[in-house]
Order: sequence, then C-alpha cells, then structure tokens
Amino acid sequence: MKTRPILALAIFGAIASFTLPAQAQQGAPFPQGSCSQVLRDDARSATLWASGYLSHMDGIARVVDEEVLDAFEARLFSDCKASPQTSFLALVEQQSEGISVPDNAPEVAASLLEKFAGASPDLAQVIASFEPTPEEVRSMFPEPMASRLIETYADMFGPRLADENFPTGPIEVTSGFTTTFELGQAPFLDELPGGFKRVLDQYQLNVPFAYVEVLFVEEQDGMNLSGFVYINERWVLMLRPWRGLD
Repeated sequence: MKTRPILALAIFGAIASFTLPAQAQQGAPFPQGSCSQVLRDDARSATLWASGYLSHMDGIARVVDEEVLDAFEARLFSDCKASPQTSFLALVEQQSEGISVPDNAPEVAASLLEKFAGASPDLAQVIASFEPTPEEVRSMFPEPMASRLIETYADMFGPRLADENFPTGPIEVTSGFTTTFELGQAPFLDELPGGFKRVLDQYQLNVPFAYVEVLFVEEQDGMNLSGFVYINERWVLMLRPWRGLD
C-alpha cells in the first residue's frame, strides 16, 4: 500500500541551519550528543533531522514517507549500537559515505571497460555478466522500488536479453564515470536518458556510477548502457531504474 509522502527534506536542510545554534545554547545534546542519547530521547525527530541534513549536504530535495523513515531510523539504531558514544552528528555524516568510493578508482573504471575489450565481444554475454542480484538492488534502492526493479531485471536479463540480436564486427566504446552523490552535477547527465533525473534522490549515496556507449563501427549505429554501479567489488548494470517508481 502506498504511503503518503510527509516531508520535503530540503525544508529540513534549511531548518537544521536555523535550529542548531539555538539548541546548542540551551545545552540540548542534539545533534552533538551521543547517538545513543539522541535516539533514546526522540528517535523520530532525530531521524527527520538526519534526513534533512543529508539532503542539504548533497543538494537534492527528497520526499520521504513513513516506510523510508522507518528504514532509515532502523539503520541509525543499528550503526549506533556498534558505537553508542559516537556523536549523533558524526553518525549521520557517516551515512553520506554510503558504499565507499574505492581508492583505486582508475582501476575500477578500467575493470568495467575491460569487459568490452576485443574487436567483437559477445555483447549478450558481456551484458549478462552485469546482472545485479536481488540483494544488490536492495542495497542500492529503497522499497518498494527495489522489489519492482528486481522483477524488471529478472525479465530484462533473462528472456529479453536472450532475444537480442546485436550487430557483429568491431566496436568502439566511450564511457563516463562519477558517483551517485555527484551524478546530479555530472556534465554528461543531460546526455543520459531523462529518467535518471527522476531517481537522483533514490540512489544510495556515493557509489561509483558509470555509463558505457557502444558504437557498432560497420553499421555506424550504437547503444547506450547507462546505470552501472559498483557494488561488492564488481560492476552491475541497473538500467532504467525509474521503472521502479510508482
């Protein structure tokens, strides 16, 4: 059942900047107090503040519903349990790290392009190797969006890919790399299918993101594979993620 969105997080980003000094003057622990104390005192308000703070950090206004807030609150409790004396502010800032961008970013990028190396790779086999697992989809997108995409990708990487007839012959490959945190400001965003602008606020933050454009040289035609993300030390392809929206 669809839940009604309740708050635009851009508003909370602005509210945070105004309320934080007042709270500090009153000696309130929020948000500098320990995460265990802040969450014990008022977990829901703290979760709302944290959501707005993260939205303010990446400059993307998000609308949340009760399901999203429940999941985020549970994650805050889980992370805090591992280090209960960590300040709530530090705990929230850790959330922005998402799945860390690897230090060996050039090698990570190269590992994607290597899959397309060769004069005439079996593109169906190459694309099939990027199929995301249900767990990987859930680690990238919230519910119920993730469940919808899991069904979509089962079809996309199954019967539909098996029926594809890709041109043979040499190919040329171009690509672009960024992170899901910076995708909204990436110079190539306007060149990608427009639906990506609809899901900027749904991605897990700070995950390596890429697109690959394949040109079939003899036909002078090509295709764009957009939506690669780097998870579990491998690239997976989450095409057209906006199909998971309502």
